[in-house]
Amino acid sequence: ASPPPRPTPPPAEIAVRVTSLDLPDLCIVTCMAVATDGTRLLCTPLALYTLLKSGNTIFLAGHTTERGFKDGQGGAARFAGLTSIAVDGAGNCFVADSFNHALRKVTRNGAVSTLAGNGEAGYADGVGDAVRFNKPYGIALDADGTIYVADCENNCVRQVSPDDGAVSTLAGEGKEGAGFADGPGSTARFFIPGGLALDTDSHLIVADMGNHCIRRVTTAEGHVTTVAGS
Repeated sequence: ASPPPRPTPPPAEIAVRVTSLDLPDLCIVTCMAVATDGTRLLCTPLALYTLLKSGNTIFLAGHTTERGFKDGQGGAARFAGLTSIAVDGAGNCFVADSFNHALRKVTRNGAVSTLAGNGEAGYADGVGDAVRFNKPYGIALDADGTIYVADCENNCVRQVSPDDGAVSTLAGEGKEGAGFADGPGSTARFFIPGGLALDTDSHLIVADMGNHCIRRVTTAEGHVTTVAGS
């Protein structure tokens, strides 16, 4: 039998047409997060904003219409498809820049740097710009600051050090069209993993979009089980 058709990931975990905020581009809000101090942050595909209680927004970094791959301060930075955001205890944002195949860091004052990846699609563990992702999609941040990334087109879950951008593969094989299998580490298989979240036991919950199910991954060993769907 022929394999099932490959699903096309939605533009982001949250896709809301903005009609009531003061965003200059009035475009799609792709993801949102709340910092520990209550600050609310949101992303459009190409920019980050702080969302005030009034519903007004303060521009933080990126550009309203121009895409690219560039580190820098505020409006000098460029992104190419922000799909997920997480905020650490110091108020730094980490964003999945999906079409730049990179994980970016944005400080509270809007300084953008690339933590891992270099703008080229591929698959490689390593440190900083030696790392390769293929459309990183969902991200989650645990209590000690470790970042977890659903590497969508590589069909795996990666873990990233926030200190030096060291990346390793926690679960999955790192290949396109990997399939469906529970098990430890590299024996597990995903098919277009998307959204990520951490449960109260610090297990990762993964939306395995291509397999139409929810998977759980232990952060200590990378052991994968299916909790819903088949």
